[in-house]
This record gives sequence, C-alpha cells and structure tokens, in this order.
Amino acid sequence: MYHSSGKEPRAFTATDLDHLPGRHQQLMKGLFSGGQTINKLIYSPRWPGGDGIWGHKNYHASMAILLNNDSIFVTMDWHNEKAPVSKKIPLKSILAIETGHALLHGWFRIHYFGKQYESKEIDFLFNSYIKNDFLDIIRFWHQSMMGETIPQKITKEMDFPELFSHLSLPAVIKRKRRKDKILSHKKDLWLTSGGALFLKIEEAPLDKDHLTFADSFVVFHPVVLSSTLNFSCKNGMIYLQYKFQNQILKEFELYPEFPSEVFEKNKNW
Repeated sequence: MYHSSGKEPRAFTATDLDHLPGRHQQLMKGLFSGGQTINKLIYSPRWPGGDGIWGHKNYHASMAILLNNDSIFVTMDWHNEKAPVSKKIPLKSILAIETGHALLHGWFRIHYFGKQYESKEIDFLFNSYIKNDFLDIIRFWHQSMMGETIPQKITKEMDFPELFSHLSLPAVIKRKRRKDKILSHKKDLWLTSGGALFLKIEEAPLDKDHLTFADSFVVFHPVVLSSTLNFSCKNGMIYLQYKFQNQILKEFELYPEFPSEVFEKNKNW
C-alpha cells in the first residue's frame, strides 16, 4: 500500500483489493471478505471543482466501489483529519441507479433505502472515459434482480426481448432567452415485462442545430421491499413514486412539461 493524496490523474478499474491506493485497501478489506467474487472494482480520485452539473454531490473525497454477487461496497477518504467512511449496500435495497456524462464529466448515483426504510443516495463523480465500467454495475444489478439484460448500446432504438412498451417525451420549448429557445430535456422511457423502468435523458441543445451536451440513464426497479411504482400528475408535472405500505418512499420528477392530456392517454402504460 502506498500513500495517496486522492489526486491520482484518473479513475481506474482493478481486479484485486491490493491494487487500491491509500487507505481504501484496508477499508475495503474490512468490508469485503476474501474469497468472494469481485465482479467490478473501481477507484475514483477526488473530483476537482464543485457539484455535478445535474446536482450530483461532490464529496471532495476519493472513492472506491466494489460489486460482488449480492452487494455494493463503497469507501470514501477525504485525505484529512476527517474519518474515512465505508458502507455496504445490498443489491436488494437499491431503488434506482443512474449514470451519465457531459463531455469529460461523468456521474453515478445509487438510490437505496436504509435500515429504517429511509431513502438515501450516494454519488460518484469521475472522468467519463470510464463510464462504461459504471454502466456494467447497472447491467449486473439489473440482471441479478430482474433476470433481464440491458442492451450494450443505450439509444432511442434500444430493443430487447423483455421490452413491454416504449414512450418518447420530446424536448419542448421551456422559455425564450433573447433569440434562443431554451428547451426541456428530451426523455425516453422503456417499461419491461418484469415491471422495471428505464429512463434515458438527453439535455436538449439551445436550438435544433446544436449538439446534445449531456445524457443520463436511470434504471428503476419495482421489486424492492415489494414496493410499487406509480405515476403521479401534480401541477402539470409527472412524477414516478415508490410506494411502500401506503407511504411514498421516494419520488422522482420525470417530465415537468409533459401535457396532462398526453399523460391521460398513456396512464395505463
């Protein structure tokens, strides 16, 4: 083990805990028993700057994430007097996982519930060249929990045997700024026969001739805690809600500009 300042030049994947820098090696060994399968192991140095462009939190800590057959293990080191953190997140406690990128800026967020069934989340910020390794974690989690396969390419034309329905929500004019039209995010939703929901978000350009700047991909699972996924329309906004024992466990805003009459046509979707 070598001393680490958390400022390594890039994130990287590893196949053994001994390859982790600094305190992450011992932290992860305290969580993860030897002999277990390592399906994915990623180290991410401290992300420079502030929070992510879509509100993902920058902890200003180096982080490591390990995926085995039934859990995700996370370690965080602030590289100062603040005590490092390590946690285990069972795959069956995860409500949704999101990943995306904007140019070289990548992010990964896990939504899960704690011991008291409280909603929690944890974010990773990293150089986007390693984004496919984080997508592999989503693929394994989805395959493990739902028995369904996510296609290798996440595009509008994404197709797979478990697909039940697909709905496109186009970008619409949100407001005008001088001569430019500010558009909402374009979104595509896929519902699988098992009840999982895929959401792909593309940040709309300022105008139709401009390039898309960022995109994100989220997978929601309905099987957690025997919870249910519900669509809700409030004040012209469409929400996705996790409900457990008649209580809203987690609520996600899906499409603020989605017309109510279109939602009504697709409510049985």
